[in-house]
Amino acid sequence: MPLSLADFKSEPTKVRHPVYEGSLLYTTAPEWSTGEVLLASAYRRLVLGVNESDVDSDNIMRTPALMPEAVGGCAVWTPLLTARGGITSPLRHGQYSPTASRQLMPLVPTIARIAGVLGKRPRSRWNPSNLLLEVIGTGRGKATGEALVVELGKALEVSSSRGDEDVFARFVEDALQQGLDGIEPVPVRPAPYMALRLGDERLRAYRSATAAQTRRCPAERFCVDLPTVLATKKKLTRRQWTVLVESALRLGLGMHVLWTCNANIIVWNKVLTVASGEAPPSPAVVERAVWEPHDDAWPLLELGTNAKPLIERMIEEYAYARTGLNFLLCKLEEAGVAWPEASPIGHTSNPVKLAPNALADFIAHVHTHRHAIDSADAGQWLRAQVRELFDTREDLRALAQRTRGYTKNLFEFARHSLGQVQADDPDQRCYDLSYLLEYTDERKPLPVHPGPAMLVTLVHACCAVNPEIPVSLDDFRRHLWDYGLRVPAGELMHGKTGRDLSLLGLVVDSPDAAGGRLLVKPF
Repeated sequence: MPLSLADFKSEPTKVRHPVYEGSLLYTTAPEWSTGEVLLASAYRRLVLGVNESDVDSDNIMRTPALMPEAVGGCAVWTPLLTARGGITSPLRHGQYSPTASRQLMPLVPTIARIAGVLGKRPRSRWNPSNLLLEVIGTGRGKATGEALVVELGKALEVSSSRGDEDVFARFVEDALQQGLDGIEPVPVRPAPYMALRLGDERLRAYRSATAAQTRRCPAERFCVDLPTVLATKKKLTRRQWTVLVESALRLGLGMHVLWTCNANIIVWNKVLTVASGEAPPSPAVVERAVWEPHDDAWPLLELGTNAKPLIERMIEEYAYARTGLNFLLCKLEEAGVAWPEASPIGHTSNPVKLAPNALADFIAHVHTHRHAIDSADAGQWLRAQVRELFDTREDLRALAQRTRGYTKNLFEFARHSLGQVQADDPDQRCYDLSYLLEYTDERKPLPVHPGPAMLVTLVHACCAVNPEIPVSLDDFRRHLWDYGLRVPAGELMHGKTGRDLSLLGLVVDSPDAAGGRLLVKPF
């Protein structure tokens, strides 16, 4: 049933125009998550073929009693699964019940059958692997994206027949499979990644194979970096490698979500300017504005600064932009000049027409029919209408303040996927090393200070781009730009990030006495 403006005004937070919902501006709706949950969900989707809602974390406590004596029985697996020093994750700060949301490090695929979820077993859970597939589709497109999915799936597997697999990982995987089959056997099936195909909904924000040669969006950068991280598997223990993979997933998925929020804001601002009479931009201008704005002038986050107000402001502006675009689509429909439902904003299944061209066509459509929106100044009219909605509707004010709905979920996702997990036990505060946002205190700033594992991952990926030549701090700065991370002057030399790079042995003074420093390959 077509939406009307009256329908939209009655429930502006619930109505999603079908054109908007199918556009490149509409992403998988994330919820609260952590790095361990992101990785465990990838195991379930790409290796196990297990649904999110099938996972019951209470089985963590039941599993030791099911383990065969041939692999140690209850005496070995109780401390391994539930005590410090094994593969159990520490309780989060403020989590006082020892049985509430017990978590395990997603070391091997079978662990994801009983862990790597948050909360009790509901009828359904949000599936982080959907976001992972969307990021891969955005960064690589269909053919090469599906090849990357296969590469990731094969890397996540643990094969007992391969001699180069980590011995401890093989033991845990084989033993847990025997024990967990007593709870709920998983049918033997081909690896899910071999049959997985990226549908059109995963490719909405993909621009082209040749577009991202110099400046990349976060998803494109992630898809370049991920294979280099996966390739370290033979050089590290499974536990070390798991931490690096988790770092890559947290950074790529977290920054893609922020990029999507930013893309909505940019398109909404473009729509307002052309509705006021400004000439519509060319596809090349649209591409630079949407896919490549997060440079030194317009970053998503900035190293060394408090991320909380930046993320809060971005999500608030995203709420205005998303509501405004939905409102605009309903207004165009009521005016008799609707944007066709077969052509969602900026997305087309026609491989000849690129996403920036399709997005430019939508903006031009608004410009052409601006007088049908308002005879005087359609841009000012749209801005005033949306502002009035947020001023008069309590539910929209709650969205802008991130106290309910999708904005609350977005903030929690960014906070917990990018942020450091703070352990309740002071002796385990260094458990999480793959964060981007350093935890201090809930009432204090949330500084953008990459953890040690995140720095190792980023330096390794940056060095892999130019393996035959020395890599400078300027190269590293440009690498971070692609993720939307601005590096202020002096941060890599004298700031906390620079000191951490030195302590980790990841930089060395330039030997040619010309000043500056060079990155050191970690592996």
